Amino acid sequence: MCRRSKTKIPKNKNFETARPHRDAQTYLWGRAVCCPSCGREIPLSPTWRLSPSPKNDGIRLLPDETAGTCGFQLVNQASEHSPATVKGGVAVCPYPTCGNSTPKGYLAAEAQAGRMGHRLYCVIYRDQRYTLTKSGRPSKRPKTTRTFAEPRPEDADMDAIESRLSQLRPRWEAEDILPDEAIPEIGDKTVTPHQYGMPTWRDMFNPRQQLAHGYCVQAFRELVDEDRAAGELTDVRKAAWCYAALAFDKVVNRNCLLSIWDPGTNKVASTFATHDFGVKWSYAEMPVIEPAGYGLRWALDEMRSCIGKLTSMVGHSKPEAGGSSSAATLISDDVRPAVDDHVAPASKVTLGLAQDLDIQSGSVDAIVFDPPYHDNVNYAELSDFFYVWLKRTAGYVYPDLCRAYLSDKVNEAIASPARFRDSAKTKGETPRNLATADYYRKMAGIFAECRRVIKENGVMTVMFTHKSADAWDALITALIESQFRITRTWPVKTEAEASLHIRGKAAARSTILLICRPMSRNPAPKAWHEVESIIEREVHEDIERIGAFGLKPVDMYL
Repeated sequence: MCRRSKTKIPKNKNFETARPHRDAQTYLWGRAVCCPSCGREIPLSPTWRLSPSPKNDGIRLLPDETAGTCGFQLVNQASEHSPATVKGGVAVCPYPTCGNSTPKGYLAAEAQAGRMGHRLYCVIYRDQRYTLTKSGRPSKRPKTTRTFAEPRPEDADMDAIESRLSQLRPRWEAEDILPDEAIPEIGDKTVTPHQYGMPTWRDMFNPRQQLAHGYCVQAFRELVDEDRAAGELTDVRKAAWCYAALAFDKVVNRNCLLSIWDPGTNKVASTFATHDFGVKWSYAEMPVIEPAGYGLRWALDEMRSCIGKLTSMVGHSKPEAGGSSSAATLISDDVRPAVDDHVAPASKVTLGLAQDLDIQSGSVDAIVFDPPYHDNVNYAELSDFFYVWLKRTAGYVYPDLCRAYLSDKVNEAIASPARFRDSAKTKGETPRNLATADYYRKMAGIFAECRRVIKENGVMTVMFTHKSADAWDALITALIESQFRITRTWPVKTEAEASLHIRGKAAARSTILLICRPMSRNPAPKAWHEVESIIEREVHEDIERIGAFGLKPVDMYL
């Protein structure tokens, strides 16, 4: 039996316990299991580092052999950080009298049995202090610093939260407040949540996050109902509420069991920093309702800024600062056209399949197209994470747009071997070959439709990158057979070096822009030896041209 003691966490002079002047910015949690050898609790984290060098802030575990729990001590030297307590799915007991490793599969089994807990090990505060200028006067603006601090019992208070959540659960289930949809088990990358005790989308959030997000959904609906009852739910207000729903999804993206603290950037990383649902042994949590610029306020400000830039690009005026702070009012000012300013011609946004465009033939001057990159990212599987929340917010405003149980994966143009595992057995083919053939077939249909709507002197730019020859072959073949010719390629650096999904990997940093023009309907055939000589000449010329970009070898290869 695992002993979960309620003893006090050891104090340390590096921590401050009285912090009324600070704003809690982030909470850092570690998953926790009981050691199968000694029964004590193991807080899990692949690293206890908190900040980038040369600061070297980190955590040293203080195991209490008697209580069977660990305290957490802030240290400022890398040599004093505790070693990782989990690596490759195997945990190491930190108690000196034990020190044993868990067997393979133990962590997954504990999670599936509901015995994997949560331990708050650090709270990150934002301090604001006024400093003195050289003349000795107080500065006009406060200096903001980030401080790591020891968690207090009231910082977590999981018992009270779980009690409140259990009281609300019957009503919330009746009102469909929290996402109870099952996570699909058939997928290339979505199997991990099931392995670690997360069969539904709600399970990707700890009790505190479920409670906070549930209150947000409830408040969202109540405010929409107020607009509806007052006869104020106009088209502009509806659009504003949908933008507010997107802002809420930004918070959800950084407030779940898969959002981690990145000590390299000193920020909470997006859930999809690695484009999958890989289990995270430690995670970061952002306060949802907080007046100091985090959570919903941060997300609404981000959304407001984005909409302001977009509307200014099409001739709308930027909103003035100030005014009402309600979510719909903050955003509806951005989406309402300016009265006096010049407004560009209206844009048309359509929702549908790219293989069936509602556009007149030969009427388009330019097409800019960023298709899925073969099997790099399973967009539909990942988008379900957001969709299940949008159903409960934006879907409350526009119910016809969110009737599907989950996102459409049948019509998605990606190469997903998992979707062809069963059919591959009967056809004597590999799942990957069938997935690539399906990708080619869908891309060919899309490019054929692009060829129909583009003018004969039009231009299409296609963005693509992949290290697999099969992926390039499928895309280029689909382009050529749809009567397009590639006249130029340009590499564009699109990935930050610090990005978690490419850091330390032989991954491409560049996206290749393929400049395509319509081919004549009946091109003159060429003999293979002529094509070979053209390719050889073009390759030599392009190597010299692209060499000036200073690309890494993998990007030069692509």
